[in-house]
Amino acid sequence: MVNISVTARYLLLPVKKKGMAARLTLSVGEELLHEIELELAKREDCDYCAAVDLVDYQGQELTVDGLPEGWGELSFQQEKPLYPPAAPKLHFAPPVGWMNDPNGLVCQDGVYHLFFQHNPYGIVWGNMHWGHTWSRDLIHWQQPELAIYPDDNGVIFSGSGLVDEKGTAGYGDNALLFFYTAAGGRSSRDKDASFTQRMAYSVDGGMTLHKAEHFCLPQIEGENRDPKVFYHAPSKGYIMLLYLDGHEFALLRSDDLMDWREMQRLNFRGMWECPDLFELNVRGTKEKKWVFWSADGYYVTGQFDGWKFRPESDVRAAYQGRLPYAGQTYTGTPGRTVMIPWLRQGRPQGKHCGLMGLPMELDLVRDSQGCHVAFTPVREYQAMKQKGIPLDGEYHLKGQPVELVVTWNAGTLRGETDIHVSGIQLYIDFARETLRVTEADSRAWKLDAEITTGQRLELHIIVDNEALEIFNAQGTLYGVVEAPGDALERAIYLTPSVQRDVLPESITIYPVDV
Repeated sequence: MVNISVTARYLLLPVKKKGMAARLTLSVGEELLHEIELELAKREDCDYCAAVDLVDYQGQELTVDGLPEGWGELSFQQEKPLYPPAAPKLHFAPPVGWMNDPNGLVCQDGVYHLFFQHNPYGIVWGNMHWGHTWSRDLIHWQQPELAIYPDDNGVIFSGSGLVDEKGTAGYGDNALLFFYTAAGGRSSRDKDASFTQRMAYSVDGGMTLHKAEHFCLPQIEGENRDPKVFYHAPSKGYIMLLYLDGHEFALLRSDDLMDWREMQRLNFRGMWECPDLFELNVRGTKEKKWVFWSADGYYVTGQFDGWKFRPESDVRAAYQGRLPYAGQTYTGTPGRTVMIPWLRQGRPQGKHCGLMGLPMELDLVRDSQGCHVAFTPVREYQAMKQKGIPLDGEYHLKGQPVELVVTWNAGTLRGETDIHVSGIQLYIDFARETLRVTEADSRAWKLDAEITTGQRLELHIIVDNEALEIFNAQGTLYGVVEAPGDALERAIYLTPSVQRDVLPESITIYPVDV
C-alpha cells in the first residue's frame, strides 16, 4: 500500500502487453475511486501511460493498494499524455487501449457522438468504461475525456442515446440521455450487484455525462443488457429493446422515460446481444418496413406499431465474414438511418486494439427471399472521393486511402480473378460464386445473385490501414477483411490465377481525400 499526495491532475500508470499483472485500488479516505486490472511496466519499458483523472482530488492523499513490492514512486502530470492518432484514416480507433461495441450513438446540432466500450488501461478486454469521440462529418473524430466510469453498481456495458426534446426526464429541453448496463459481479467493489439498466444525462451537448443516480431498471433475467432506447412518434411512446438471455429479447415501453412496462418477448434463433429496431425504406418504392437487429448482423423484417413487433421474414444475415459486430443506428438523424459497427480485430495494432466500421446509410432491397438490408457509405465519405484512375500495372497507395471499383460481365464467367490489395489476396471465383481471402479459406463469402442473372458484377473495396471494407453495387453484399496496419504503404495489382484468368472489364481507383 502506498500513500501519496495528488500533485497534478493525472496519475500515470505505465502499461505494457504481457507486463506484470496487477489489481490496483485507488482511494481517498474512505472513498474508493477506482479498481483497475492491468499489466504494469516500468516507465522506460511501457507501451503507453494510462492517465487516471484526479481533477477533483488535488492536494489530497491518494492510497494505492496492489502495487508490486518495490515498485517505486508513482508520477503525476498536469496534462494528459498525447499519443499519435491510430493508423486508420477513415475508421475511428482510439490512440491507446481496447475498444469494442459502439454505444450512445446520437446526433445533435450537427455533432455526431460516438461512445464506445473502452479499456483505457490495456489492449485487452476489461475495466469497461464508456470512451467518447465526436465528429461533424463522421470521418474526422475528436476524443475528449472518458465519459462514464465503473462504480459500485458495476462496470459500464453497452447502451444507447437519444435527444430528450421535450425535457421528459427532467433535465431540460434537448438534454441528451444515455441508457447503459451496469454489469455487477465483475469486481470486488460490485460483487453483490446484478445486471441493471442505468441512465446518464448531458446538458452541455454530450461533452460531459452525469449519472442519474435515481434511475434503475432492475434485473429482469440473466445478464440482461444493451438497452436500445428511442422515441416512437406514431404511438407517442418511448421504446426500449433489451437483450435477456440465450436468444431472447424484451421490448419495453414508457411514457416518461422512468417507468417501463414489458410489452413483448422476442426469440429468434441465432440472434443475441445488442438489439436495435429501426424503420427503413424499400429502395425504389414508397414501402417501409421495420428491422429487428442483433449483434452479429442477423435480422428480421416486419411491422411495428409501438407496442409489438410482428415479424414477416425468417432470420437473415447482413454481413459476410465475422469482423462487423454490435452495429448500432444513430438517433437524431431524420431522413436517413446511419449505422456504425465495431470491427473485432484478431490482434492488437500498436497501442490499441479494435476499430469502428465506416459509417453506413441503410435501406432495403427486395430480392427473392423478401427484403435485404443494404449498406451505402455515408454521403460525407462520398464527397471525399476524387476522380477515378484506371489501374495500370501496380498502384502504390503512399499513405492515402482509396476505393477500388472492379466490374465484370458476371453472367458469362466461370474462371477466377485474383487481386492483391495492400497485402491481402482476394480470390473472386465465378464458378463457385464466392470471394475468398486466402486460397484455402473455408469461410468463403457468397457473392450476390447478380452472378447468375447475367448482370454486371461490381465490387467496391475501400482500402484503409487495418481494414478492407467490401460491398457490391447494390450494397446487399457487405463484409470486412482485416488488413495490415501499414496497408496504406502497400500496393494494388492483379495477380496470376491458378485457374483460367478472368480479366475484369474495368478496375478504377478513387483516391479519398482525408
